[in-house]
Amino acid sequence: NIVVQDILYFSVLNRITTVCYRNGRELEKFEFYSSLSKIEEFLYGKGFVRIHGSYLVGKNYIQEIRKKEVVMSNGDVLPIGRTYSANLRG
Repeated sequence: NIVVQDILYFSVLNRITTVCYRNGRELEKFEFYSSLSKIEEFLYGKGFVRIHGSYLVGKNYIQEIRKKEVVMSNGDVLPIGRTYSANLRG
């Protein structure tokens, strides 16, 4: 079990979802099968925003929003899809 507040982001590649989260002071990743749509629905109203077809991120862990990417608090740079750029303005 992972505490929702510790999740930085979810990413999907070839139907495998990876969750990047804090475990104490360490960052860890865990893989499982699911769609981002299901995860997004489950986490609705809990501080997550879809930034790309393949990424769902925790708003609290966004360090910087650039024109076409976001920088996460751990230094990971994730792309912003054109379809989802309006999600970050609200």
